[in-house]
Amino acid sequence: MRHSNSRLLFVLIVMCVALVTPVTFVILAWQGGPVDSALSLAPTTHNFGLVHETEKRVIAFRLKNYSGTSQRISKVSTSCGCTLVKDIVGQIVRAYDSLEVPVTVDFDGRAGPFNSEVYVFCEGFASPNLFRVSATVFAECPLELSFGEIKEGAIISKTFHFKYYPGDETANPVRAAYDDAVIDVTQHGEYVSRQGLEFRVTPNPRLSEGYWRTVLKLEIGRPVVRTKEIVVDGTVLGPLSLSSQELVLRCQVGDIDAPSSNVSVYSPYGRTVEIESIENPRPDAFSYIQLPQQTDDAIPMEFRYLGCAPSDTSQTIAKATFVIKARTGSEKRTLRLEVYGISNGV
Repeated sequence: MRHSNSRLLFVLIVMCVALVTPVTFVILAWQGGPVDSALSLAPTTHNFGLVHETEKRVIAFRLKNYSGTSQRISKVSTSCGCTLVKDIVGQIVRAYDSLEVPVTVDFDGRAGPFNSEVYVFCEGFASPNLFRVSATVFAECPLELSFGEIKEGAIISKTFHFKYYPGDETANPVRAAYDDAVIDVTQHGEYVSRQGLEFRVTPNPRLSEGYWRTVLKLEIGRPVVRTKEIVVDGTVLGPLSLSSQELVLRCQVGDIDAPSSNVSVYSPYGRTVEIESIENPRPDAFSYIQLPQQTDDAIPMEFRYLGCAPSDTSQTIAKATFVIKARTGSEKRTLRLEVYGISNGV
């Protein structure tokens, strides 16, 4: 009986050793290298919620040293160039002390779900402390799309993207509504997505000379649940134009020289320009001279403000609308230039 009990005890010991040994081996292998950090980080995550793509946000996390010795920060890295961390490499965090670390996130051009990570390494430890930031970034399409000055008959296009909006899922189509007598719109894609829909806008090459303006509407959903309006405008150049529509001439009390600036009458199409007459309604405040021409398609002029007082404590403002009649070939135009003179007092 005693022999049987001894044999049974021996078998149990062998079985226990066989069961325990693999587990002990795994634990020892896992502990064989430096895998933990001596620092603790809080908070470990931050969600900015809903932000616009033009925003920059700042959040801070705190590193706490719970070890009994001072620890040196050896490296800091991020998963995205849009995430900037205060330079703390080389700083010492003393035992049981803490360090606040600011993080700046730039959401520019990152419409849609956003995630980024910050890694902080402690000297002598392989694994970093990890801080995660997240957000939902939305992007506005432009409120205005200006073509500026364009030549008659020119075919010029501009492209913009209508990007991700909170609540707009891929089930919501987008349709462009516009006046096709003024602009033409080409749409690439039909549904809202993180990448955005591309729209190419082209003014009608038959638009008449002068300023034009229209509204492009983006209708979202079927039926329409939301509308975005974009103002589209430009100016079709005629045969003659001014290099500037407005001049502001400023001076201070005591200035010796009268302030001046130049404006040219020119042909956008490279034709020869002639000035027939210039009407100056305020010769007491302004003067002008025609400068030598460098090319046949442009006539430069210099305008001066004569109202600078030698001593005055108040500000004076003068205004004049110059009427310039010019021609190129058989085409004649009357151009208007607004000129302001401002004398700042002491």
